[in-house]
Amino acid sequence: MTTKQLLIIGASGRAAAASAIRAGFQPTVIDLYGDRDTRALADVYTLQQREYPHGFVELAWSLSPMQWLPAGGLENDPEVCSAINAHHQVLTINIDAIPKVRDPWLLRKIRSPCATYAEVLPRDAVQMPSGYLRKPLKSAGGWSIREARHDDDPNDASVYYQQYHKGKSSSAMFYSDGDNVVSLGQTEQLIGEGFLNAEPFQYCGNISLPYDPEPLGEWPKQLVKCTGLTGLFGIDYLTPNIVVEVNPRYPASLEVLELAFGLPLLKPPASLPIQQRVVGKAIYYAPRAVSFPRSGPWDEDVELAPDVWRVPRYADVPAAEERLEVGQPVCTLMTSAEGYLQVHLQLRELAADLQDRLYGVKHESQ
Repeated sequence: MTTKQLLIIGASGRAAAASAIRAGFQPTVIDLYGDRDTRALADVYTLQQREYPHGFVELAWSLSPMQWLPAGGLENDPEVCSAINAHHQVLTINIDAIPKVRDPWLLRKIRSPCATYAEVLPRDAVQMPSGYLRKPLKSAGGWSIREARHDDDPNDASVYYQQYHKGKSSSAMFYSDGDNVVSLGQTEQLIGEGFLNAEPFQYCGNISLPYDPEPLGEWPKQLVKCTGLTGLFGIDYLTPNIVVEVNPRYPASLEVLELAFGLPLLKPPASLPIQQRVVGKAIYYAPRAVSFPRSGPWDEDVELAPDVWRVPRYADVPAAEERLEVGQPVCTLMTSAEGYLQVHLQLRELAADLQDRLYGVKHESQ
């Protein structure tokens, strides 16, 4: 039987490549990093940062037509997605729905008894009230999000202002065929964690949660009805059920759920998932510039990367002696255990050990 090809395009393609293999695809990846374990999973083409994101189009068109899947970051550039989709066929996602899904003023209009979208400052606001976040319209992973200041321009066309709510940050994954919406599971999001050197609102990982068939009530169904969204998507929300963002592409947290449930989730499973273990991932950011070591305990995880049902300790492993600047993601740390607290503790221990290996000092934020 011939294995179906799947082209994955985004800032980082390693997690999606592993998900593709779990679902029976043979992946090809175009991303910005070309990490060692990604190359162990797929044919990899690396785009230079200065060519992002429009350079993806030329690279994609240089390959024979196949199905493709957008990964992190591409949701901010629907015109790039459309150009790629003129040559390759997107896997399930409705490309035409992306601009609607990424419009915070449209999402604010969606009503549901069990969930609501966080209040957004109107486009024609004349002054800046307190209690809002300044968020780029082209935002990914929480980059450049900060608390709004009184001297911010409320009419800056490159950003929007969303009401700031405190609460546990979570992410829910869904699959829609246009008529029905199926929950694929939920994770707790790690945001702004000091032990990972993350900025205050920066995404830095996920820990799996027990399966909930309707984590946000009717809101995801109303989203699909309003925007025409199909395929795989993620919703970021705060307790109690305040939606802050929708990501119409492969969610990076999906691999955490696949490993926790023992099921491929690029499409809805035949039976409802049951969590077999708690799985967590954490992105470690560089507190200072560093060259990644030539060897270390991550070498074993690179070698064993093709075993996509194994939980590695290290993922997204850079090339030996690759130069990493302050604030850049170094690698992803992963672990599994029977309980949430064990996973969180193990992620902290992995981060402290990595910091010691990179800089020769124990972590200060424990």
